[in-house]
Amino acid sequence: MKEYIPIIIGGFLVFLLLDFYFLRTWTKYIKNQGFNPFFYRIFWFISAGLLILFFYISFTRDFSDQPNKFTRTAFIIAAIWFVPKMIIAPIIFLKDLIKFIFKKLKGKNRAAPLQNKEKAIPFDESKRKLLQNAAWGLAGIPFLVIGKELVYRSTNFKVFYEEIPIFNLPTGLNGFKIVQISDIHAGSFFQKESFAEVRMMINMLNADLIVITGDFVNFNPNELTPIIPEIKRFSATYGVYGCLGNHDHYMSEENHEKFLELVKDAGVKMLINENRTIKVKDSELQIIGVDNIGLGQFLGDIDLAVEGVNFSLPSILLLHDPSYWEEKIISKYPIDLTLLGHTHGGQLGFNMLGVELSLAMFFYKRWAGLHKVKEHYIYINRGLGTTGPPVRAGINPEITLLTLKAVDNVA
Repeated sequence: MKEYIPIIIGGFLVFLLLDFYFLRTWTKYIKNQGFNPFFYRIFWFISAGLLILFFYISFTRDFSDQPNKFTRTAFIIAAIWFVPKMIIAPIIFLKDLIKFIFKKLKGKNRAAPLQNKEKAIPFDESKRKLLQNAAWGLAGIPFLVIGKELVYRSTNFKVFYEEIPIFNLPTGLNGFKIVQISDIHAGSFFQKESFAEVRMMINMLNADLIVITGDFVNFNPNELTPIIPEIKRFSATYGVYGCLGNHDHYMSEENHEKFLELVKDAGVKMLINENRTIKVKDSELQIIGVDNIGLGQFLGDIDLAVEGVNFSLPSILLLHDPSYWEEKIISKYPIDLTLLGHTHGGQLGFNMLGVELSLAMFFYKRWAGLHKVKEHYIYINRGLGTTGPPVRAGINPEITLLTLKAVDNVA
């Protein structure tokens, strides 16, 4: 949990800087237009109050046992106020930077002949104000978009379908269906009905196996209490398996033991640096689970986890963080498929001409979806819950259906 404090403080400073830059520009605009000072002072007042509230709620949401309606309402209001500025403030800064560069270049040409000055066409001040008004009007769009996404996207669960070709897959495993979910962050489910919807969607997929790749909670095992009845109702022919994520360790030893007991009681078979073999008809599928590797936690022991594994048989690895997959895992063992989470798909992103772009792309080499490295496949789930702002814009919470497919060779 201590490792997470610098991230929260860093987030606070980034929000503070972006909000200050936005408000500074807004204040200048109001003064230039000759409007009543009330229209910029009220913005400063609201920002100060909501900034304090936003980070207070961030702590109480992540560290408390259960969220409540006040927490959700306050978080939504604060998120609508601040998150759009993460888009607007950098644009304003870029505009100011370009303006500054042109001003400097113009200063070098002040010795131009008088006749050139006389030929210069003065810019109509009324047009300048019109453009400024239009620009600030457009600045309102991110606020509308984020507001819509908060209401719609964060609980608009989407099923992603993928076929995984595996060389020499036994006949009994051809068509084997695995449902993957990740990053539940149970404390982010403000209404248990939302997770009931997740359970119904999962069960409709008629999975052979369900896997949960870490971050069941934010910081407290008691977050699981409202959703345990739904996890118990997960239906899969060969059961539910899971591995640990970084947030599952952000608690005391006593609470961690309680967390493991709760997950076990919910019917999830946790694989912590160990493996299990599932017998499917006349075939065998090996499931390997590794503890978290990443964010200052190097708890995973892949050598221990694969003890007894026969790599001539199909193998699937459950791991939370994709950061060290190539370095620590696949460089050592020929695992057919690795299932990961952790990135949340960045929570904020958009699709441009069929290409998915996200904040996560600046932090992770691979941050969502299916990837192939040599003969090995990995799938990174975009997660169900959220951390920090309860916002998903352009990135749906994900349920994945992976179907194993037999191939004679791997192209």
